[in-house]
Amino acid sequence: MAAALEHLPLALALAAPVIRGQRHGYVRYLDRLQTIPTEVHLTGAGGQPYPHGVARAVSLSLAAIRAADKTGMCTRVIEIMAVLSAAGVRRELLHVVGRAGVLAGGGHRVEAALVDRALEWLSDRSLLTFSLDGQTVTMHRWWRTWSVTGWSQAAVGGGVLGRRICAGSARYRGGGVAGSFGRQGHPPAGNGAA
Repeated sequence: MAAALEHLPLALALAAPVIRGQRHGYVRYLDRLQTIPTEVHLTGAGGQPYPHGVARAVSLSLAAIRAADKTGMCTRVIEIMAVLSAAGVRRELLHVVGRAGVLAGGGHRVEAALVDRALEWLSDRSLLTFSLDGQTVTMHRWWRTWSVTGWSQAAVGGGVLGRRICAGSARYRGGGVAGSFGRQGHPPAGNGAA
């Protein structure tokens, strides 16, 4: 497994929850890993490509997340994190975005506890990490690159995500930050509507 993922810690961390979630073990994961085209790649700063093992692990991890994310809330969190500060986003801002109806389908409000469950679920899959005090959420640069150029390209490129954030921010006034703008194996379910 380590050799197939080029001995990269992030690729191995991404593989573990996918293997655990599919319940078919390493052989099935390796088979799926080999089906990812070799032209799938990520480029970093300066246009240097990341190793293929990382790109393949990211691709399988995103596919598993999309399949498990029945509400779309985790997908929206990833899209938002990908376009906000690389230095991290205050958890409180994501709570505001949830209460503003940006994270749930149909503009339904999502309470802070459900946003926190989604963040923890994504953290368990090595997509997000928390600061030591737990108040700042960051996304690894590989995820950010993949999310902006791959997963959310249509939403970001078409301005859909920006309009969602602005509309949600305009709907929510209060809480002090408006102007500044799992369960095991499954993302949080429900819309947490208030």
